[in-house]
Amino acid sequence: GNDTVKAGDGHNRILAGAGGDNITTGSGEDVVVGDNASLTYNNAGVLVELISLDTTTGGNDTINTGNGDNLIIAGAGNDDVTGGTGNDVVVGDSGS
Repeated sequence: GNDTVKAGDGHNRILAGAGGDNITTGSGEDVVVGDNASLTYNNAGVLVELISLDTTTGGNDTINTGNGDNLIIAGAGNDDVTGGTGNDVVVGDSGS
């Protein structure tokens, strides 16, 4: 469905799922996915893979991240993404 997710400062991991979502994070190194994805971590807890899933299903998402080095995959749909200061990696549709 259409979700509203507000996360504070820190290292947030947000997978909103299908629908038109509104996602806002505070400062920190965040991973934000507007639609569907899989995250894989190694034994040390480090993210080693982020892959879009079901690349044809998704909504029109609004994603706003705070300051920090963020990884953002907006997913399918007409999305609006705004990152704060930092070294962000932003993929407008689907990716890995």
